[in-house]
Amino acid sequence: MWRRVVSQSPDQMGGATDGVMAYKLAYAAMSELLFSGKSLSGRERNSLFLNVGNRRDGMPGKFANASFLSGFGVNDDTRGVAMVDWDQDGDLDVWLTNRTAPRLRLLRNDLPKAGASSLQVRLEGMTCNRDAIGARLELTLPSGRRLYQTRRCGEGFLTQNSAWIHFGLGAETAGSMVLTVHWPDGKTENFAKLTANKRWHVRQGAGKPTEATPVSQPALASSDVTVEPWSGASRTALVARVLMPKVTGAIIQKQPKSAATKRGKLYLFAASWCQPCAVELAELAKAASTLRKQGIEVEVLAVPAEGVTAKEESKAMSKLLKKVKAPFGARVIDATQAGALDVFHRSFLSMRRPLPLPSSFLADAQDRLAFIYRGAITTTQIITDVPALAKSPERVRQEDLPFQGQWIRDLPPSDLINALIAWKREGYLAYGQRYLRDQLDRETNLPPKRRSVPTSRLTLWCEHLVDFSRLQNDEVGVVDAYQRALVFDPNYLSALSGLGSHYGRAGKITEAVPYFERAAKLAPNDSRALQALGVARVKQNKLTEARDLLLQSVRLNPRDLAIRIDLLKVRISLKEWQLARTEGMQLWRAAPGNQAVGALLPKILPNLSKADQAKLKQDVEAVMRQARQR
Repeated sequence: MWRRVVSQSPDQMGGATDGVMAYKLAYAAMSELLFSGKSLSGRERNSLFLNVGNRRDGMPGKFANASFLSGFGVNDDTRGVAMVDWDQDGDLDVWLTNRTAPRLRLLRNDLPKAGASSLQVRLEGMTCNRDAIGARLELTLPSGRRLYQTRRCGEGFLTQNSAWIHFGLGAETAGSMVLTVHWPDGKTENFAKLTANKRWHVRQGAGKPTEATPVSQPALASSDVTVEPWSGASRTALVARVLMPKVTGAIIQKQPKSAATKRGKLYLFAASWCQPCAVELAELAKAASTLRKQGIEVEVLAVPAEGVTAKEESKAMSKLLKKVKAPFGARVIDATQAGALDVFHRSFLSMRRPLPLPSSFLADAQDRLAFIYRGAITTTQIITDVPALAKSPERVRQEDLPFQGQWIRDLPPSDLINALIAWKREGYLAYGQRYLRDQLDRETNLPPKRRSVPTSRLTLWCEHLVDFSRLQNDEVGVVDAYQRALVFDPNYLSALSGLGSHYGRAGKITEAVPYFERAAKLAPNDSRALQALGVARVKQNKLTEARDLLLQSVRLNPRDLAIRIDLLKVRISLKEWQLARTEGMQLWRAAPGNQAVGALLPKILPNLSKADQAKLKQDVEAVMRQARQR
């Protein structure tokens, strides 16, 4: 009931070619399936197959399924498998990375090693690449048997094995071995007197290997990981908070006056036809005075069922609130607003499942979303989370997340980008546009030193506002978005170019030129800015200046076909026939059969000598013959 699926047009996908378009659409569709909980592996258990050796006639033998006995047969959604001797006991252990929990798993190799041995080598390139990627290794054992390995970069999907190259020696433990290394730069080197059950550091050109000192790894205790089955109920604490969208809709019941300083607000999604919602409302109504003392304001957002009008739901919810004696503010929201708020909530989660009823948002005193509760919420949980509303992001991450660990990333900034992208993806364009304008208005009204958002981020928001406007064919909105960007950064090149292009397309050259001039002055080495000003000068009939600008643009970006075609047009207008002929043929060779170039060549031809005309025709035909042969 919450979901609104909107297909994207080529314009929305960036105007790509058919092949790229198909790829983008397929990738987007696959990503949506994964984010909604589907699995690429079809929830198939991991498997390990043991090579039982060749047959007596030397032909390849069979593989035995050792998944259960080895411990590999777990029901993980595994994506990456990396091999490393983690505990440095001579055998290879396995790290697994999964798309879902547990995200990381170590399978330590504790199989019996009686009579078995190994040897490990770490290469260091000197005249080749430092990691010796591409090196081929040949280990000659005392028995004369040879083992082969290759130093590779990448061992599977998003996976890199340890840089220590592992040779399993079986029962061959006595005597020294010779390692032959074929380095990536073509050199070959032999290293003698390597012995088993050691780690050897082999440096290119050193002549002999050195024994490496073992490095202690963190002690990891074995444990059984129990993955809870997926449930629609969950609690999510947001470290990086963003402002709640404004909630509109007909008021069902006015908000009573608060008995304490407001510390937060609970937005409760409910419906008159939802029995769990009625139970939750009744329980929260009993604790209404406790919530008021805690400074928590409650607003019920009534969601009409499909085919039910907002007026009908408003009456039914009013009866329910009176029945359970819930002294909360309440309003009814339409399907579009309910869907947009659902998308807003899913933009913070990697698992994009629709918001169930009942569900709640808990916002802090600044009306920034702090907690998302999927499913019914208890008064105890709300009161437990109230102190976190005033905490810093650092403390929230340290104290209020449901797991512990070592953080390898800095705190994420508070940003709207995920929500904006989600609204564009799902088609809530007008809603996203209004929300973004509200946020930009808020920052615009603050003095620059008091703004909470960096200028670079504000201008990026403006670019998203341009997208929302263009996707709705709102040209006035496009101009407004670019002008907002110039308020934050008067020298923002994208806005200057965008406004110039807007007025240029509308035929308002007088309005367009000042923006193009400012852009070209700010970015004298930007080929696009110079091209735009050059085309504007053509429309002003300032052809000599246009030619010089386009020449400079071509020097900066000689492979840009569009710039060179513009230059060719100007040369034709200036009657620079020989230069136009040379430029035209260069373009024809670069893009045989190009319609724009093909339309310009006939304009050049009559203005050449007969010999040059014949030569030009001959060259054009030769290029086309070569193109057909390819």
